[in-house]
Amino acid sequence: MKTNKFISKYNYSIELPKNWSEFQLDESEKNTNGFFNASEWTGNLRITPLSFDKSRLSAFFKEKLMKNDAKKIDWNNIIGISYFEQSDDVYSYYWYLIENQKLYFCSFTIDFEMKDTKKNKIEIKRIIKILQSLETTNRKKD
Repeated sequence: MKTNKFISKYNYSIELPKNWSEFQLDESEKNTNGFFNASEWTGNLRITPLSFDKSRLSAFFKEKLMKNDAKKIDWNNIIGISYFEQSDDVYSYYWYLIENQKLYFCSFTIDFEMKDTKKNKIEIKRIIKILQSLETTNRKKD
């Protein structure tokens, strides 16, 4: 997969496939970047860096694991959880990821009828590759 490095003004970078673009979000989605496959719409990916209280994070993850039947994530430089939810017309995948002590909330939303398609399964693998490339920038020196 050929990629381009996207550097967010919110202090992170990711490797996006060359055919992916950023899209403008409305005012309600502050501190968030949105992305999509520009050649063929397959869903919307959003990434939001969050502030968090380290002392409450374990309880937060535990609640999400139980309430949403979430799965634990342990990638090389990233830990977190993932789960999905559905409504009448959309299917959403969610990730809470910690990279270099920074918490990110990520979501990928598709039309409901796409959820069990081969195309969606391929795209989810692509989304995971994008999220695995997540790196916090402008890190504070120890």
